Amino acid sequence: MTRVKASIGYSKGKPFINLSINGRRYRFWNGSAIGSNRIVGDNPTLLLSLFEDKLDQGWIPNSTRTIPRTKKKPRLIRNLIQDRLDFITCNDYSTLYKRDCRFIMKEWLRFESIKDVRYTTVSLRRNDLEEFIFKKNLSSKSHTNRRSILSALLHELKENPIKEIKIRRAKSVLHRPIKDVSGLLSDIQVYSANLHLTCLLMYGCLLRPHQEIRLLTRNDINTQKHLISLSGGQNKSGRNRVVPIPEFVRGMLYARLTNIRSTNLLSGSEKAFNSDYIKTLWTRYKSQSKLLTDGQTLYSLRHTAAIRVYEKSKSVFTVQKVMGHADVTTTLSYLRGLEIESVDLNELPEL
Repeated sequence: MTRVKASIGYSKGKPFINLSINGRRYRFWNGSAIGSNRIVGDNPTLLLSLFEDKLDQGWIPNSTRTIPRTKKKPRLIRNLIQDRLDFITCNDYSTLYKRDCRFIMKEWLRFESIKDVRYTTVSLRRNDLEEFIFKKNLSSKSHTNRRSILSALLHELKENPIKEIKIRRAKSVLHRPIKDVSGLLSDIQVYSANLHLTCLLMYGCLLRPHQEIRLLTRNDINTQKHLISLSGGQNKSGRNRVVPIPEFVRGMLYARLTNIRSTNLLSGSEKAFNSDYIKTLWTRYKSQSKLLTDGQTLYSLRHTAAIRVYEKSKSVFTVQKVMGHADVTTTLSYLRGLEIESVDLNELPEL
């Protein structure tokens, strides 16, 4: 009885058709062996189905170069990470995720350079991973990000030791809301028109500043229905997002649309500002502002808006929708850090 297994494999981020027939392995990068002119990279799933049809008809590869089974040598961890990074780079992952993966790759190479060692799948130990993940002078959030990204990059390890590493829980930080939003927005408007429009969209539409607002184009804004529509590639959750535009936002926003001829809302040209543009604007404003207090950041406007929505709706799911969170657990963890009463006075016992 012939034992046949067909699947899609990847080498340096590029797909190939992988066949295993009675223990012998075959690799195909195109369909010429079965009379097809298709290339694996065009549509791996379709070509795989063509190979499976041929196998069902009794076809067996004969002149194809085979890969004999050999004893596997320990692989370098850096090569495992690079292979996965190549795959992520050439597939449909978000720009931010690709950036984070590239950063972790650079950090790992720096880590090995300092340690003067090249780790393999055999020599890597849990304490080495902990030293890398829990790098000094980083926040708990940074530790969590390093752990999750590195774990994804090393997903080929059958026994991934990263899964056993627990992140040390950080103490909760209470984000202080802004009491006088109108006063702050007026002060920001005097300082910078772009920063004012950004903050207005953060508070009124609960958009994220660095990706959603910075990359916002006039094509995303429907002035007839008063909606902002973002595709999955334009926001952090990866899902399509449609946000209504409140009346107090429309005047400033629509006036900007009439004054720009090109695509991007903030830059007024086809090309958006760099990823640090809004962060730099806010830092400069904060250094001279007398209205901000300790614990208030650029995101305090979005936090304040979330509190207002929750106070009006008393619904976590409503907050989830307006915040654009993919999962309600994200919303719950978000609300824990805000200045919101977790228990109503009427719910407390009486004497």
